[in-house]
Amino acid sequence: MKNSFLAVSIILMISCSTERNPDYRLPPPADLISEDKMVTIILEARIKEAWLNEAGIKYDSAQKLFEYIYEPEILKNNQVADTTFLKSYQYYLSDPDLMKDIYGRVIDSLNIKQKLSQVN
Repeated sequence: MKNSFLAVSIILMISCSTERNPDYRLPPPADLISEDKMVTIILEARIKEAWLNEAGIKYDSAQKLFEYIYEPEILKNNQVADTTFLKSYQYYLSDPDLMKDIYGRVIDSLNIKQKLSQVN
């Protein structure tokens, strides 16, 4: 038990002390999701998450509903495999400026949807 704790501690110290190269970016996967489709998927996910939150469902239950029902539904509707989404998401995360742009577009879209819902 002590040995496994020591091993985990050493790994954590090494990973925390390693400086990240700011120019590091993962190579794009062969089946990279376009930025536009990534914005659409993230937008739909955030809307579902907000709906679950507004419905007053407990956090752990909402998390399970999203993970097992809504996330697969969103990916299926966008014709994207979960592994493809994950690889693409990791690729975009490796470039903070690119991910910032994607989330900026998501936020802009959410703001527009909110304003339109207030008008109707």
